[in-house]
Amino acid sequence: MVVATLTAQGLENGVEGGLLTITLLDTVNAKVLHRITHESAAEPVHAVVYENNVVYSYWSAGAKRTEVDSSSSTSTYISESDFET
Repeated sequence: MVVATLTAQGLENGVEGGLLTITLLDTVNAKVLHRITHESAAEPVHAVVYENNVVYSYWSAGAKRTEVDSSSSTSTYISESDFET
């Protein structure tokens, strides 16, 4: 399962956009498999999940273009300590 969240950051360095967080979840074991963030992101955000892969696209307000990225889930889980700052 993939969860995409886009949070507003306002105007940063003259570029309007937000923080896009893509999270891959193992719904059987309730674990976070992978998490990646992109700055200066904006809508639209599209994602396709197939087998153990996700391909997603989003509008990059900084680059003023659509960007496409992909990720593959692995058997390595992210631990709770990875989220501590």
